[in-house]
Amino acid sequence: MKVALQMYSLRSLTGDDFLGTLREVARRGYDGVEFAGYFGVSAKELKSVLNETGLYPAGSHIDIGELRSNLDGIIEYSKELGLYSVVCPGVHAETEEEWIALGKELNKIGEKFRENGIIFGYHNHAHEFKEFNGKYALDLIYENSDPENVTAEIDTYWVKKGNDDPISYTKKYAGRIKLLHAKDMDDDGKDIEAGAGCIDFETIVGGIKGLEWIVVEQEKFNYSALESVKISCDNMKKLV
Repeated sequence: MKVALQMYSLRSLTGDDFLGTLREVARRGYDGVEFAGYFGVSAKELKSVLNETGLYPAGSHIDIGELRSNLDGIIEYSKELGLYSVVCPGVHAETEEEWIALGKELNKIGEKFRENGIIFGYHNHAHEFKEFNGKYALDLIYENSDPENVTAEIDTYWVKKGNDDPISYTKKYAGRIKLLHAKDMDDDGKDIEAGAGCIDFETIVGGIKGLEWIVVEQEKFNYSALESVKISCDNMKKLV
């Protein structure tokens, strides 16, 4: 088990200097990164920087629209980069039928990734905790897809925002979680450094068999973004 940073956390920096920001992430002690865009950088150049810094390409968040329109191109780029995973970062649907259809669609996408040696998954926000006949929309996605094709990248913060318990919900899918989004919450319901808030990551991580990556994500900061992600990395490394 290793610790990666979701690069969306440093979106205030990556637009101006994407590759330089990756080097700063490596200096903060991270084992890998999960991308949120490539900023026009080729897979060859990006792989060279990763090799230089020692960062592992743990994953990439890619929007459903891109997955639908350019799946073969995404797979080709991902293979050249050596990505461990590609994750759909969230989709909005309205009805139970639409969520079921989405699960089946993601399963087909995930099958193609699996055939190419890449893990595919779905990342939740709070809106997937809307219920349909006693089941969350997120459950409908996972029930209508094969665990071999669609891994569960559970985001702890958004589970709590969705009014469920991150410990019990991650335990429910413990055998399906290869990547965990470690996003923490303070007592006021706001972002805080992972391990500094009210979410019990020690219990969560200890209950997930086969977890490969803890992926830190933070959107709002009390310190500089680089200071905050360093604190999160240090806290999560204690659990590894």
